[in-house]
Amino acid sequence: MTDPASPVLTGSVADGSLSLAIQSSADLARVYQESLHFAQSQGLPANLQQDLLAATSDIARRVVRYSAQQMACTVSAAANAVRIEWQAQRGKLVSDSSAMYLGPLPARTQPNLGETDSTITVAGWRWLPREPISRVTLVSRPHPREKECGDMALVVRSAQKLRLVVADGLGHGPAAREAAMRAIAALRKDLHMDVSEAVYSAHQHVALTRGATLGVADIDLQSRIVRGTTIGNVRVVLFHGAGRTWCPCGTDAVLGHGRGNQGRLDVRVEQHTLPEGAVVCLFSDGLASQLRLPWQRSDLDDLAAQLFMGFALPNDDATLLIAS
Repeated sequence: MTDPASPVLTGSVADGSLSLAIQSSADLARVYQESLHFAQSQGLPANLQQDLLAATSDIARRVVRYSAQQMACTVSAAANAVRIEWQAQRGKLVSDSSAMYLGPLPARTQPNLGETDSTITVAGWRWLPREPISRVTLVSRPHPREKECGDMALVVRSAQKLRLVVADGLGHGPAAREAAMRAIAALRKDLHMDVSEAVYSAHQHVALTRGATLGVADIDLQSRIVRGTTIGNVRVVLFHGAGRTWCPCGTDAVLGHGRGNQGRLDVRVEQHTLPEGAVVCLFSDGLASQLRLPWQRSDLDDLAAQLFMGFALPNDDATLLIAS
């Protein structure tokens, strides 16, 4: 993800990518025009141009509603395929679906929809043309007494595989973040590896830190197979059908410390088909384990906001990664 604190050039196009600066509703018309110019300059087919314009316009309206202090959006195109990546930091988490009913929630997780959280980060990834998984949304917030979040997330994609990861460094603050960062760096580098091999590589990279818990879901975009595992209490959940769920059982251990002889980690990987319309969720223990989808579906970004506001716990790092 682009660092939103770095300079973002308005409408700059280079090497098949476009950087969009979005600060207020006054930018919406400009975002549309720059996206149109980019789509035409890349020779995208007419249907893909329309999808790109709709996506960038929706993202621009969304980040303006967040009233974030730092925003960034990048569009990349290659071989008639488009990737859009955006991020908003230090703003207000809002949703178009405020009337969505989640069902009864524990008292400690009742959402305060009017609250502004100056530390929250919301980010998203979209791929065009649409595939089995075409959108991912991240919502993250550090412990209220910390400036840095001890959770980290990874969204990395090759031609055939999408890897989703949430790593939760033990405790809070910089030392927790370091452990999570090492796990994420290894899993990014080892995208070519199977889940079990990549997790064990991350286990070795985290060995000199305080350790982390971890959730990984590898999605084969051609065969529509999800291979997942967890280390510790990060949750990986596939929601599908009428209230049906699938969760890999994982291992009750700590990444970097392991169990058994010489710290050897027992990595248990399970797999499940990816049904049409399924939603994949990964979340740290900063969200209540009772997290479930609402009875009425909505846009993925709104769904992420609703779940985070409904299930995030008040005194922990909290990270939710949701894909569909």
